[in-house]
Amino acid sequence: MVVIKLANYYQKVLYERVISMLVSGKRGGLSAGQVVRFFVTIFILLMFMGASLLGLYIYMDYLVGLNEREGFSEDDLVVPLSEERPIILEDPPRFISPWNTGLSTTLSLVIAVNNTDNVAKLDGVQGVGLVLNLTLKNSGENDLFIERVYAQPEWGGEVTGQLGNYLDVGDEEYMRHLLVPIPDPLPDIVDRKLTILFDILVESGGSWYRREGIFWEYPLVIHEMTNVTSEFEIKTNPAYYFDKVNDLVRTDSLLINSIVENSTLGDGNFTIQKIVDAYEYVRNSLDYIADPDTGENEWITPMTCLAEGGGDCEDFSILLGSVITAMGGNARIIITSGHAFNAVYIGTDDSILDSINDRYGLNIPFQIMEDKLGKWLIIEPQSQLVFGWFPLDVEPVAGEGDLYIYGQPGMSWQFVDSEEVSVVDIYF
Repeated sequence: MVVIKLANYYQKVLYERVISMLVSGKRGGLSAGQVVRFFVTIFILLMFMGASLLGLYIYMDYLVGLNEREGFSEDDLVVPLSEERPIILEDPPRFISPWNTGLSTTLSLVIAVNNTDNVAKLDGVQGVGLVLNLTLKNSGENDLFIERVYAQPEWGGEVTGQLGNYLDVGDEEYMRHLLVPIPDPLPDIVDRKLTILFDILVESGGSWYRREGIFWEYPLVIHEMTNVTSEFEIKTNPAYYFDKVNDLVRTDSLLINSIVENSTLGDGNFTIQKIVDAYEYVRNSLDYIADPDTGENEWITPMTCLAEGGGDCEDFSILLGSVITAMGGNARIIITSGHAFNAVYIGTDDSILDSINDRYGLNIPFQIMEDKLGKWLIIEPQSQLVFGWFPLDVEPVAGEGDLYIYGQPGMSWQFVDSEEVSVVDIYF
């Protein structure tokens, strides 16, 4: 306000001096000295006005700066260590006989999905594919050994996954993931469906019998790859979100640290695989619970989220960010107009992600956000599909971009339906 008043004052003074000199000039004409003083006066007053406007600009820039908080610096950053965790298969039975038609099996397939229709549909993206998170339940009277799985899309190109899992009577166990590529453009097909088959061994009377081709069919929903880029502004550590997130995180920081230290997450080595473990811990510990219908978006502390057994997207993200921070890493929360998810710092070499692909036996389309500090891996803590899959409010897009997909040249990603995106450092 002071700067604005000064600018108005100088404008008024300039106006009065000019009018005074013009009036005196009408009376008897201006002398050479008066002309000089006239232009000197204008020059000086213009200098003062310029300085006032510069001061106003600096002041406004200061006010804008008050709306941003200082987050991570280079000295704060920790690069996760590499760690290999390849798929380990159990040895199959030695002696196997052809299928005995007198035997029966009762096997149920459970596929994790990110929609609310259970397994009524499977979602995939042209040019990327669809990911299958496969679990089997043995409800029969015989122990089983699961040998392999096949996925057969209508457009051809069978995908096979080797298995080695004993499944006793009454057990329900995760088998593995499969990534089924979807071509772009998609062939002209009538039925968009996927057939999933298993080869198994059935134990009876001390002998094992092979049964092949137990299958299930599921309809597919296939989304086209877009080549239209969206417009959005990314703001780093805006004061409102920074204070809100970090106040909740700091409230339970000691308790979260204690939980991590007394679990396998806190053995002292912060590795790339421990980030995946943290994601699986949060995903398996929580259910989605919408906010009460009060018209307000209520955020809760990490320990409250654990105690209540769930929360919404912000609560999942705050908990996962807290756990990664307690493990020794650097986490962020990304807030769009309708969603929230995480990003974790991985340094400058994203080839460290190859070991996660080996863990799942996939080629995951990891989304990377790069800034002056390095590379940040996007994590959707609510995803039931696989670590590193696309969050809600994010879509792949054809073409190169600053937000890129690791291992997918010519492809990037973008935020959907969000003109403004807030990136918040979890900073104790």
